Amino acid sequence: YQYANYSANYLKGGKGSIRLQLINQRADFSFALFTGGLENPKLVSVSKKAVFKNPKAPVFPRLAQGKTHDEMTVTWTSGYDVSEAYPFVEWGMAGAAGTRTPAGTLTFNRGSMCGEPARTVGWREPGFIHTAFMRNLWPNKEYVVGRCVTKGKQIDSSLTNAQMAG
Repeated sequence: YQYANYSANYLKGGKGSIRLQLINQRADFSFALFTGGLENPKLVSVSKKAVFKNPKAPVFPRLAQGKTHDEMTVTWTSGYDVSEAYPFVEWGMAGAAGTRTPAGTLTFNRGSMCGEPARTVGWREPGFIHTAFMRNLWPNKEYVVGRCVTKGKQIDSSLTNAQMAG
């Protein structure tokens, strides 16, 4: 939550603005305005829904060192189950032909959470967590990495540059 009086203009004239950063959690957002503080809240108004253009889009790419010196993992999240799209990473040295590596896909459900609030008001569908491995990498070389999901045609992709440590 955020207090409306966080906006200096709200204190002067009753109008103001608050900036919030929304992350794509594959669900719409709406906002509510309450009076009465935390002790005696009274709902005054609810905003229109804020909707993402593609809520299933692959997001939050992460690169990490693998189990061996010549391996890196690429992990990302999307709303696409493997029955909807085929997740993979396309990677290679800059200017060279790319290699496609399939990604393993996992998810979890509300029942696997330990309790409140994660199982109740704090619950959001996690989507699907995809992880692929890039192997036989050379030290001190720059690689171009594209994570993709596809089903016949490319649904979405993103490019990242990565450099193996020496």
